[in-house]
Amino acid sequence: MKHLTILFILFLCACNTVKTVESEKNSGQINTFKSGEIFIVRLPEIHEKGENWSLQQNFNSTLLEYMGSNFHRRNGGEAEFTFRAITPGKTELSFVLRAYSDSLSSKVFCVEIQE
Repeated sequence: MKHLTILFILFLCACNTVKTVESEKNSGQINTFKSGEIFIVRLPEIHEKGENWSLQQNFNSTLLEYMGSNFHRRNGGEAEFTFRAITPGKTELSFVLRAYSDSLSSKVFCVEIQE
């Protein structure tokens, strides 16, 4: 029974469409999602230079669920931040790029969630 439950959860996750928000194309624009949708924000990051993107915790957590982040070496290195849209409304996602203790850059993504 436990295995069936795990398979069912994996099936539900696979059925959800995951949208990708690219850093250069969507920063500063309104990014629209539907309630329940999962989306990923991808930002270029080079670990060899000590670069690291961090999510600022100033977004409205009643509208978005932060599901975690990953680093991938593709395209020279990318940080991926995954979110689930919960309820309709507008909020902003703010990210800061740091190299060691220096702030190098920041990105803001406007998010609108519709029913």
